[in-house]
Amino acid sequence: MHMVKFKVRKLYGVNFSIAILSVIIMSWLLYPFAVSWVFPNSIRLGFILLWSTIFFWVSFSTVKIKFRPSALNKYERYFFIGIGIYFAFLFLATFVFNDGQLYYFMSYIMKYVFLIFLLLVLTKKHIVWSFRLYMYLCSVLVCFSMINIVGLYNQWWGLEELEILQGVEFPRVVWFSWSGYDGMARVFSDVPNFFRVQSYSIEPGSFALALLPAIYWAVFVEKNKFIQFILMSGLCATWSLGALLALVMVILLLVLIRPSFYKENILTLCFGVFLFLAGHWLLTQVVEPTVVEPTVVEPTVVESTVVESTVGDRSISLTHRVEELMTIRNFLNQSPEGAGAGEGRRSAQSSLSIGYGNVFVDAGVFGGLAYLIAYFILVIGVISRLWYYRKGDGLLCMAMYAIGFSLLTGAFFGFQREQPDASFWMMWILASFIVISKRVR
Repeated sequence: MHMVKFKVRKLYGVNFSIAILSVIIMSWLLYPFAVSWVFPNSIRLGFILLWSTIFFWVSFSTVKIKFRPSALNKYERYFFIGIGIYFAFLFLATFVFNDGQLYYFMSYIMKYVFLIFLLLVLTKKHIVWSFRLYMYLCSVLVCFSMINIVGLYNQWWGLEELEILQGVEFPRVVWFSWSGYDGMARVFSDVPNFFRVQSYSIEPGSFALALLPAIYWAVFVEKNKFIQFILMSGLCATWSLGALLALVMVILLLVLIRPSFYKENILTLCFGVFLFLAGHWLLTQVVEPTVVEPTVVEPTVVESTVVESTVGDRSISLTHRVEELMTIRNFLNQSPEGAGAGEGRRSAQSSLSIGYGNVFVDAGVFGGLAYLIAYFILVIGVISRLWYYRKGDGLLCMAMYAIGFSLLTGAFFGFQREQPDASFWMMWILASFIVISKRVR
């Protein structure tokens, strides 16, 4: 297939690159930074309008398109085939076996439309600048959150209670501050003012997932020790076990794929693991329960769900996920065809924090298998690409490593959080990897 060439031009004086970066940044506000949960209509509407404007701009103007669909390697082609099969079964589960809603089905579809859109318009400059801006944004959010956490613990200031609609099925009372939703999750249940960092994400684990791509970019590309320390400190303050395991996974892959990174990158990531473990051990030894009256109210209970998590007992989270696996198995035994797009959690009457499990409940046994196989193929493709360029040292090669590990981390988090394609943010990472890996020499 021949590459389609257009002439680049501006739209009412706006540079095309700035427009692309704007829609990418706007997608971050939907997830992992849950600004859209605070303002569910305005942020989502703003993203849709901005994206639609750029889409029509590309369609009816002379914007240069550099991506060649035929350039997809076999892993990427098999991935898209698997996703196509998944959507076929999801369609059957939604509209044939159930009386589903078109909104949820189209919501899933639009993530991949956004992926294809980015594949067509992204350039090396867009990718480098978007990840660089993302790294700086995460650094600023960590600084704000850490200051706020220290201030709350020392009772230098309090929190204002706001009742907001978070974009889910029910409104609930949350603690809102200028650094985010601090106060939703305590580190220790008996220390009332000691909170986990979560910034503007809906929970600490989501913020930890958000920080990992910024850490990879700071380690592999920017090589800025100061920013690395800030980001890793923020990661430790989330108390996210999943993030720690993801970091260990990346270290092991680096040892296998590129041991030459030992002195520079591997040791830096190992320092992050050490900081995580040592800091948490120190805090568990030093922090004592306080008798001071708490400045916050008790955790809000909504529909018998306690909106607080204590880090100390990991068995609670593990037990919960094992129970979810049993729920998924029981549901599929009764309804192997699936509940339809967006109906899995409601039909199974479970929160289903295991993202891949939610896919099975939505799309059924065969749709879930197609989805799981597709992302397994994608993971193998990413690892093979990193192995192929294990001796490269240029900017694009280092960027490919940073983005590749970000993609692997998102796939890994699917075992404990949302499925990988649940956000436009993840599609930005996937599109960036596909495009940048084609530019590496």
